[in-house]
Amino acid sequence: MNYFSDQKGIIKRYINEEGAWDNHLANTKDYIINFLSGRKPESVAIMGSGWLLDAPVTYLEENVKRVMLLDINHPPQIKHKIRRFNNMELVVADISGGGISEVFNLVKEHKKTSIKRDPAKIELQGLELLQKADCIISLNILNQLDMLLADYLKKFRIYDDSELNCLRKKVQKLHIDSLVPDRSCLITDYEEEIYNPDGTLSSRKELILTELPPAKNEKRWKWHFDSSGSYYPGKRVVFNVVALEL
Repeated sequence: MNYFSDQKGIIKRYINEEGAWDNHLANTKDYIINFLSGRKPESVAIMGSGWLLDAPVTYLEENVKRVMLLDINHPPQIKHKIRRFNNMELVVADISGGGISEVFNLVKEHKKTSIKRDPAKIELQGLELLQKADCIISLNILNQLDMLLADYLKKFRIYDDSELNCLRKKVQKLHIDSLVPDRSCLITDYEEEIYNPDGTLSSRKELILTELPPAKNEKRWKWHFDSSGSYYPGKRVVFNVVALEL
């Protein structure tokens, strides 16, 4: 389902961008530090830990008793890196709420029977583990949860765009609903801007299909995601990012 290749693609793009991501990563880390420093939690769960590019690792090591890093896969380099951190643990988890197995089995079932299951009836579950954490951080992952599932389904042409958007919205809403009020923060890209080589705006696309929750301490910034023209040939891509305390 391309989860591993997508994860490898992220680190490859980060390296190729040669510092273009630095402002986005710094803004993310600063927001998390400010969020946690006002609460002084003993335990923190980070959803979408990935390569830890945008996680304030040093702060977490020095100020949090227990850090749970949640992702569908933890790269070998990260497994090696956190060995020296006694307070950090890697948790393999489908943070889409079970969407990976549901969608995989849906496609498998369709191949055998040609039965098209209503995407609105796909069953998703919350993450009980989050209830055990003093603070929860959704780390630049919300938009990826639904897109990877939708991209996999597109290969088999089972659903049209409106049906896929129904599933995407459901996945996004479940993720937001799993963030416990008063002890969670959400950081996500919410809009994609595509620029022509001359710097003019070519197009703009919303990435979040459900409503973002009421929040405080809202911060926004731009993530210069692709300046080389490799994501969309000949174009430059910028994501608009929002950070919220829920």
